[in-house]
Amino acid sequence: MDWTRGGITLSVSTDRLHFAKLPQPFLALDNGTWDRRGPPNELLAYETLIDAKTGENRLSDHWLMAYMYLQPNEGFDKRYLVFRPIDVMWGRKPDEPQSAVALARWYSAKQHDRWSTVAPVPGNYTDYRLETVSGYLLASADANRATVELEDCVTRSPGHPDHLLLQNGFCESRTYERLRTAGWAHAQAGNGLIPLYRCYNAAERSHFASNKPDCEQLGSNEQLLGHVLER
Repeated sequence: MDWTRGGITLSVSTDRLHFAKLPQPFLALDNGTWDRRGPPNELLAYETLIDAKTGENRLSDHWLMAYMYLQPNEGFDKRYLVFRPIDVMWGRKPDEPQSAVALARWYSAKQHDRWSTVAPVPGNYTDYRLETVSGYLLASADANRATVELEDCVTRSPGHPDHLLLQNGFCESRTYERLRTAGWAHAQAGNGLIPLYRCYNAAERSHFASNKPDCEQLGSNEQLLGHVLER
């Protein structure tokens, strides 16, 4: 693994001596800092890849990316060990996106909060529980089609958290705090794409994302965010 502009990518070799870096990241990341006193940012470090089936470093088509993780607004007293599954397959078209990240929706009944995010959600299901996967966001902008950059934010208001997924730049000018770049959605519909809507549950005062225009009867539809890969 290697760092590139916008996140983590792979460097590949045929002789294990000379490596070529792939131009697109497979995981989008903002700049994280070891100094936790600055603006909120998440930190990822000590990343490695192992085979999901065998636990060895000889990789098949199902991987686990293991790394140390710090959430925004948290220090080294709260370090997490994350295992992120990665599935690898042959591309079908030359212009097909190289990588995409699952957009998972988590729900906390205790906090009355639905959270649509690409980030690890610590707790091992003690608070937030996985509700569904709402498609896959691109890990970088598509060079061939118009895309919309989405960001993951949380409210600064007192009370329970309200996590919000919206176009990049919204949170900086509102009462929300930016947590991370979530990824990129296609601006227009297309083959293999499904719509992604921003929804709001007024009873729980919680935003979330859904692929259904009726927001799965969990809230009201506020706007179309874009179109994401179905798989």
